[in-house]
Amino acid sequence: MFHNLATLFPLLALSAITATAQVALPAGGFYTADFNTLPSASVWWTDGTTLPGWYAGTNGTAVGSRIMVSSAGESASDYLYSFAATGTPERALGAVSSTTNTLSFAVRLANSSSTMPITSLSVGFAYEIWRKDLLTAPNTSVTLTYQKFAAHTGNIGTGSWTPVPAASLANMSAFPGGASGGIASNPPSTQTMNAEITGLSIGLNEEIWLRWTITRAATAGGSWGIGIDDLSVVRRDAGTVTAWGGNTAGQTNVPVGLSGVRSIAAGIYHSLALKNDGTLVTWGYGMYGHLAVPSGLSGVTAIAAGYDHSMALKNDGTVVAWGDNSYGRTTVPAGLSGVTAIATGEAHSMALKSDGTVVPWGRDDYGQATVPVGLSGVKAIAAGNIHSAALKSDGTVVAWGNNDYDQTNVPAGLSGVTAIAAGYYHNMALKSDGTLVIWGPNWYGQTTVPAGLSGVTAIAANGNYSVALKSDGTVVAWGDNVTVPAGLSGVTAIAAGGAHTLALLGTAPAIITQPVSQYVFIGANVTLTVVASGSQIPTYQWKKDTVDIPGATGAGYHIASVQPSDTGSYTVAVTNPAGTVTSDAATLTVNGPVVAWGGNGFDQTTVPAGLSGVAALAAGGSHSVALKGDGTVVAWGASWAGQATVPAGLSGVTAIAAGSNHSVALKSDGTVAAWGYNNYRQTTVPAGLSGVTAIAAGGDCTLALKSNGTVAVWGRNDYGQTTVPGGLSGVTALAAGAYHSVALKSDGTVVAWGYNGYGIATVPAGLSGVTAIAAGALHTVALKSNGTVVAWGENSTGGTTVPTGLSGVTAITAGSSYSVALKSDGAVVVWGYNDQIQGPAPVGLPGVTAIAAGDNHTLALVGPAAPLTFTLTFASWQASEFTPTEVPDPDISGPDADPDMDGLKNIIEFAFGLNPKSGVSLQVPQAQRIGVDFGVTFTEPARITGLTYGAEWSTTMTAGSWLSMTDTGSGGTHTFSVPTSSHSEMFMRLKVTGP
Repeated sequence: MFHNLATLFPLLALSAITATAQVALPAGGFYTADFNTLPSASVWWTDGTTLPGWYAGTNGTAVGSRIMVSSAGESASDYLYSFAATGTPERALGAVSSTTNTLSFAVRLANSSSTMPITSLSVGFAYEIWRKDLLTAPNTSVTLTYQKFAAHTGNIGTGSWTPVPAASLANMSAFPGGASGGIASNPPSTQTMNAEITGLSIGLNEEIWLRWTITRAATAGGSWGIGIDDLSVVRRDAGTVTAWGGNTAGQTNVPVGLSGVRSIAAGIYHSLALKNDGTLVTWGYGMYGHLAVPSGLSGVTAIAAGYDHSMALKNDGTVVAWGDNSYGRTTVPAGLSGVTAIATGEAHSMALKSDGTVVPWGRDDYGQATVPVGLSGVKAIAAGNIHSAALKSDGTVVAWGNNDYDQTNVPAGLSGVTAIAAGYYHNMALKSDGTLVIWGPNWYGQTTVPAGLSGVTAIAANGNYSVALKSDGTVVAWGDNVTVPAGLSGVTAIAAGGAHTLALLGTAPAIITQPVSQYVFIGANVTLTVVASGSQIPTYQWKKDTVDIPGATGAGYHIASVQPSDTGSYTVAVTNPAGTVTSDAATLTVNGPVVAWGGNGFDQTTVPAGLSGVAALAAGGSHSVALKGDGTVVAWGASWAGQATVPAGLSGVTAIAAGSNHSVALKSDGTVAAWGYNNYRQTTVPAGLSGVTAIAAGGDCTLALKSNGTVAVWGRNDYGQTTVPGGLSGVTALAAGAYHSVALKSDGTVVAWGYNGYGIATVPAGLSGVTAIAAGALHTVALKSNGTVVAWGENSTGGTTVPTGLSGVTAITAGSSYSVALKSDGAVVVWGYNDQIQGPAPVGLPGVTAIAAGDNHTLALVGPAAPLTFTLTFASWQASEFTPTEVPDPDISGPDADPDMDGLKNIIEFAFGLNPKSGVSLQVPQAQRIGVDFGVTFTEPARITGLTYGAEWSTTMTAGSWLSMTDTGSGGTHTFSVPTSSHSEMFMRLKVTGP
């Protein structure tokens, strides 16, 4: 039942935000949340307390929320929701509604590092989409946003929030997959999200809030819900610096303990490092003050180093320069702003503005500071000794200044360039395919690209040498003074000085949270996730059984509607330039549609691989049987007497049963087949038995229900279990125990006979309204029409002690000393003998539609039963309706015969699903007046094949007066009609044509 909880509970003001209600995120730290600590019952939501560090608001206001458990209700307008499938502790945080609303919830992350600001976050989570009677999402949107706070004092509806499009769902029109069902029981559809939030500067004791806002428009009927789960937030921090090459002024003497660096630059004899906290560290030659960072300099986003001067770009787009100011190289042009990149030459400087123009200053004796007229659309700049270069947004390069060595003669046709660098007198260009083009003098081989060099991601040049950083984190250098330290790897950035090189080292990824093995059922949605740390955003590659999965390159790998073929071992390789780490293996086990548990001494719970299309199940002493939709049978488990060896060619089966050591099948022709142990002749079907509509199998006997409501029983009879009570009729269902038999009558009463120890054959007085029965070894169970259960008989293990409050039951079965009930929500309840063998049912077993219990094992069918798809021919119908002696006689069973003399030939009886011996002709579709037409509409019986249906009409019924009627129906539905016109009398007859 749906409730508008906004009318049941008052709204609360957002609680005060305390300094402690936050999540600390130190340098290199991470935060994960699986939301499994959410309450599983209705409680008031308290900001910062219900979930430490989490806050909520409705429609952008400071309104408190209430958390609801999914099994307690399915609609909670303007409230938070604690999603979970029934029977599992796995939860998700979200919102559910059947009305228009906007609800937000946010986590408060605080920078607890003493030195480093938060500069980037990696965020991964899963959207879980739940629904009730509503498959179309009404203009539903979910957005992830973030906001920086120095000290948060308002509610989460205030301030300026920045969206993260890569982690948002906009204008969803339909829920992916699945059918409508209860929020409490319907598995979620899942979408994994991974996003990087970069360009941050969250200083000490400052906070960044991540907020999810869920918005929907009103739609009549149904509810929907969206939650997030398996959240991971990883802080990315830069690493350390290594240096090599010329060290005449200490330019490669990296300060001890330097860490938290995010950018590096190299001059002729000095080096610069920009830290995550926005401060600079310098070392090397500094006679002209170029190592003396201006006091109070902060908010730096990029650095550059020249001959004897240094530059910094601030986050407000302004530039600061210091050091030797000959030629005015450190005199930044007044009013310069909107700068996005900087570069320094020997004695000149350049700035790239956001509008794609270049502003130079300083030495200009070779035109190095004179920008070509009309140059625009620039996206990167580089400065050599006395020349300059620019990379345009179209991938072409422009160069100017000194050209003594052809350094400004850009190679003809050069395009597809993504980065540039300049040395003393040479230039480098990195192309989009990871290869290089270099021009200028080649005195030291600085322009000779090493053969086969590829996979380059960054370049640097200075002096008379060139450097390239590869995607695997290694460095290649050539030209003058280029010996790269042996074993250097994990490099994330490079810089080249006059004769020395700097490399920024990253931290190899480490796996914080390993992917978890999962045991799921066929059709479920599965997400495998990994959480990894490291100094740089990693890449991911998931593998199944050691083989790469194409396209599985995110922190989460989602499999929609898993199938048995998805079973396997899954790992993920996490890589950044500093290295690769492979996760532990997570085993995914996919079961279904048949799930079995309990004793397995004879492999009775080892379901055959690939079993599918199951229509029904049966469980015997130590064997199991499945009926498939195509009418064939599969059996497994103990078969010492052949009970699990299905007879060759058996087909057309409509029902199955399993005894202690034998199996039984009912065929579509109304005959019975049995196999297995036969010491009591329980598999010797009585000669001529036909017209059977249901079967049951006990310890050593077999029962058959005939279409006339009578019962046939054969097999062991030492306790009278096969002696049917005299006059028993009107039976609709059967069950059999070890030594007793049970029948359900059409009036809802029960009759039992055979062994009566423990009162198992003594039906409780007044028992009525029964719709199903089951029999264990020494006890009996009955299901009533109100969904409750009654049990009687031997109870030493509690098999007849029905759980208190058990209701909503739709099916029952009984094992040797235990009982099983299937509820309307697909849940399975087991009680009685339980020595860790047959129960309880697996946790989280979803959508069960059928159950069967054996001696000490249980079977469950997950998902809908497969429909019986095999066809019924006239020949098979003959065999089911007539005795073996009648079938060969065409005057009795032939298509033109009428053995019950009701005026309907056998072919007509077959065509309309009638009993050829009952004489009930009124079951034939009847013509009637429909407005001004005279006609008939009917649907042919399912699975009948080989017939053509027609109709004719006449006003006189004389020979030759019958006229054909047009069938205007479709599929298996037929409609025949004609206008009555002026006819005072009309007649119609149905016509069936057989093969």
